[in-house]
Amino acid sequence: MRAFLIALPFLILAGCTTESPTKPTPVASTSKKMIPEAPPTPYFHETVAAARPLPLTMDPKAFTDPMIRKAYQIAKEIPEILAQQPCYCYCDRSAGHKGLLDCFRDNHSSHCGTCMKEAMLAAKLHKEKYTAAEIRTAIMRGDWKTVDVESAQTDH
Repeated sequence: MRAFLIALPFLILAGCTTESPTKPTPVASTSKKMIPEAPPTPYFHETVAAARPLPLTMDPKAFTDPMIRKAYQIAKEIPEILAQQPCYCYCDRSAGHKGLLDCFRDNHSSHCGTCMKEAMLAAKLHKEKYTAAEIRTAIMRGDWKTVDVESAQTDH
């Protein structure tokens, strides 16, 4: 018995228990942070051919706000590029849109900062000679989130 009492502290430190060896000993949970899954990529067309026929967009002159006009002007000028981009306001789910260009067929983009920011980023990158696929990578990475629509220079 004395040997047991002397060994008891060592058994406790070693994690031994008096339970049956066939029962697993509960393990303390680790403090791993749960990494949230990335939201699915919204719908987009891989190629211009897949997007055809391209939808007509609203006339930029239908809007009085200069930033909204600018975004709709971009859609009018580079529809092939916007058709190949996903829209992270997830209007593919709510409005059945098949790419960023669809956001400009009606007044959807006029009240959606995500659509306007993505279009302005696409115009800037297009002007810098990025391909539609490279622009898509930047949009999927979230680069559009840093676009300031008030000061965006999209003259192209």
